[in-house]
Amino acid sequence: SGDGLPLMRRAVTCAAMLALGLASARPARAQAADVPVRAAAPDSAIVPSLVRTATRARDDIAAWAGAPMPHRFTIRVFPSREGFPAPDCRSVAVADTSGIALLAPRLWAGERCGRDGSDTAAVARAVRRAVVQVYHSQVNPAYGSLDPTDLGWFVEGVATFASGGLRGAGMAQVRRRLESGYPIATLREVLAGPLGTDGAASVVAYVDHQWGRATLAHLLRATTLAGLLAMLGRSEQELLGGWQAWMLE
Repeated sequence: SGDGLPLMRRAVTCAAMLALGLASARPARAQAADVPVRAAAPDSAIVPSLVRTATRARDDIAAWAGAPMPHRFTIRVFPSREGFPAPDCRSVAVADTSGIALLAPRLWAGERCGRDGSDTAAVARAVRRAVVQVYHSQVNPAYGSLDPTDLGWFVEGVATFASGGLRGAGMAQVRRRLESGYPIATLREVLAGPLGTDGAASVVAYVDHQWGRATLAHLLRATTLAGLLAMLGRSEQELLGGWQAWMLE
């Protein structure tokens, strides 16, 4: 089609940003110790792979942000929903400053929420995303009290973008929606509507492209949308307009 070449360029641009932006990040000293994982039988068999994934993700986000994870953290594997901090089956990993609560992957498929815990790549994506959230919570003391209607798009967008979850297909889908004239009046609507986390992550990708990684990493400390926009020197409408123009180039 007529827009095939621009779409290909966008996919190439996206692919270049997906490896956590390590080439553009400042060097950061990785923590030497592996991330500890607590799990009981029958889930103890997956501990070695979780340790490798989480430790690599911790070092990757440190390189991405240009500074190491401030504090150590732990992953705890829950053998059931009982006691797990999120009752909704759409959530299988919950992060805070101390670590990650991970629902045992062997349970995912049985909940019929479209997740397959036997897919090692899917488990790794969930862990990497949660590690980014741990980092965000450790550098932002207000993380646990951020208003999801105010900065939810940024929290979810950063978790997806910095973990490598924004793929070429997701960017292309967001672009097609915008080309069709899908109306977006606020940043909240980017996440709440059909664009979802890919849409939110694409806004974060735009900020990364336009202002650079150091500025994006600094935005992790924002506690309100007004504060974030002040750091960028843009109004909400200016940020939305710039993002849409960038996506449609």
